[in-house]
Amino acid sequence: MGTIIQDGDKTNKHFRTGAKVYCYPPLWGDGYQKIKVIGRPKGSNGKYFVELVLDAKWIGNARVELVYEPFVIDSMSPLWKGDRASESLAQKLVDMLNQRINASQKN
Repeated sequence: MGTIIQDGDKTNKHFRTGAKVYCYPPLWGDGYQKIKVIGRPKGSNGKYFVELVLDAKWIGNARVELVYEPFVIDSMSPLWKGDRASESLAQKLVDMLNQRINASQKN
């Protein structure tokens, strides 16, 4: 899970800054540069979710959290199994994303 952040002056056109997004595990071999996410888009008033592929630069404050949203669970259950292996992978991905965020903020 992560939070949508600004990229300099730019904001994400699909999600408001600060919106919570749920990240899929890696689905292709790009080093997690592009991430498929589920989130509530701008203008939805929290009524529905969308699935999009975002550049990793839009995701900040990455963290591992237990998910309770039924739509998110149903969408991700074939990939995230809720076991120790999934939790371990999620923590590795969070560490990698946060490391990238910290490195980009120093530049």
